[in-house]
Amino acid sequence: MVYYYLIPKWFFGLDVSLKFLFAFITLAVSFFSYKIYKLSEHRETKLFGISFFLIFLSFLSSGLVNSIVLSGAKSAEDITHFVIERNTYFLFIGLFLHMVFYISGLITLVYTQFKLKNGKVYYIMLGLALLIIFSAYNKVVTFNILAVFLITFIIYNYINDYAKSGNKKIILVIIAFVLLLLSSANFSFSLAYYQAYIVGHILELMGYLLIALSLILSLKK
Repeated sequence: MVYYYLIPKWFFGLDVSLKFLFAFITLAVSFFSYKIYKLSEHRETKLFGISFFLIFLSFLSSGLVNSIVLSGAKSAEDITHFVIERNTYFLFIGLFLHMVFYISGLITLVYTQFKLKNGKVYYIMLGLALLIIFSAYNKVVTFNILAVFLITFIIYNYINDYAKSGNKKIILVIIAFVLLLLSSANFSFSLAYYQAYIVGHILELMGYLLIALSLILSLKK
């Protein structure tokens, strides 16, 4: 199996650094959530932290895999095509871990908003999500579409929470998840347009930074 990626020369390798940066930020989000949980003992905050720890694991695995993948890359003048014809099993495992951990994190966020204490419901939600991805012909595109669907649901619930409570701190979280939604949508086009790959990373970075900022502000107050 051969994998193709379309990346501009100046962005070559930077995306791997961003994966590790995302891992650091999401780990920080998980840590701040845990600190807030220790102060408030709200179950939803605890699950929020767990969800971002799962997302941290997804970026960590992706960053490690892409670091090895880059060792076989070849650059061009403006746009870089690099072809992976070795370590395909390792690459598959890395992508598998990334998708499993990331979707698990999103499913945990969705489950949190249901305000349920039923492990069977969580098991069904996660199992169906993973089944949809790994039974699909194009797993990467299906993964991004599912991520868009789940993030849309998360945004909808945060908007409802804001409408009911009027808590302005929720606005920052809504904006953050809208950026993550746009990021996931952009990655669906990254196999054809390198601009989508770059924009997706920028939006993703902004989204995670805003989530971290919202938690820091909550701790200060």
